[in-house]
Amino acid sequence: MPDLDGLSRDELVAALAERDQVIAVLRAEIEMLKRRAGMDSSNSSLPPGSDGPAARARRGKQRKAKPSPRRRGGQAGHEGHGLQRVASPDRVAVLAPAGCGGCGTDLDGVVGRICSRIQVFDTPPVKLEVTEYQLLAVTCPGCATLTRAVAPDGVAGPCCYGPNVRAATALLACNGHMSIERAADLMAVLLDAPVSTGFTGGLIRRVADRLAGFESTLKDRLRAAPVMHHDETPARVAGDDADRLLYIYTARAGNYVWFGAADNRGHAALDSFAILPGFRGTLVRDDYPAYAKYDKQLTAVQLCCAHYADLRIMPRWSVDPLPGNGFGLARSA
Repeated sequence: MPDLDGLSRDELVAALAERDQVIAVLRAEIEMLKRRAGMDSSNSSLPPGSDGPAARARRGKQRKAKPSPRRRGGQAGHEGHGLQRVASPDRVAVLAPAGCGGCGTDLDGVVGRICSRIQVFDTPPVKLEVTEYQLLAVTCPGCATLTRAVAPDGVAGPCCYGPNVRAATALLACNGHMSIERAADLMAVLLDAPVSTGFTGGLIRRVADRLAGFESTLKDRLRAAPVMHHDETPARVAGDDADRLLYIYTARAGNYVWFGAADNRGHAALDSFAILPGFRGTLVRDDYPAYAKYDKQLTAVQLCCAHYADLRIMPRWSVDPLPGNGFGLARSA
């Protein structure tokens, strides 16, 4: 604060206004820091996996102390979608009483009437079916050439799993987001197909081989898009000794979505994914500083709407309306 002696009234008013402005900025920064320090999955868009031990414990206490006033199941006014009776069931079982409920007379063979119907929807017990292909060798009566039959595609001897077992195993292991061991266990329990972990892992490799070039094509489509959304979020992965922190990255443009994971949240990961370095369109992102490296090559930058509330404490951003696109954001000089 400058020396106030000898200042005119207008100069004193200006000095006080400058002080008030500095105080307002400091208060805004303090509020920002307090808010960020207290952010977790219960009061922000952060995922539950990013919560620290204190936030997890607090969440557990809140669940115990404040049970939901809603009853379990569907709520009032919710349109239900229950099972509907079918006109022609696959199997009909007729149940008759064994004896009279009054005197105990045997009712076996006595004609009765249907008083009610109950339809049970269930899957039949799954039993692994074995098909044996007997390949014949036939000698031509004309030239005496011996010709052997060819096995169908995917069939190799002496024993192998068929296409349905292979497809179900690959679906569980690849699309079910589970370990190879768990996918193999479920195949044995649910489908009576006790596949090995080696068989399951081999299927994953075959799927990866069939998809060779897919990721490169996907990244080419993302880099060529006029607008792309990019984000990263932390996720804790349970390990043998301790939880491991990974960062899950997402790039999306229209119907194209790419996911990646890395053990760091910086330029090393962003460059290695080879998506942002070649992108020239409009990037929708948060204000994480690592993204600023790519701003000079972009057509425009739009701040993610989930972070729009932070604009009041981001003096380096200016806000301009964009037709149909919400708010366009540009860094102040």
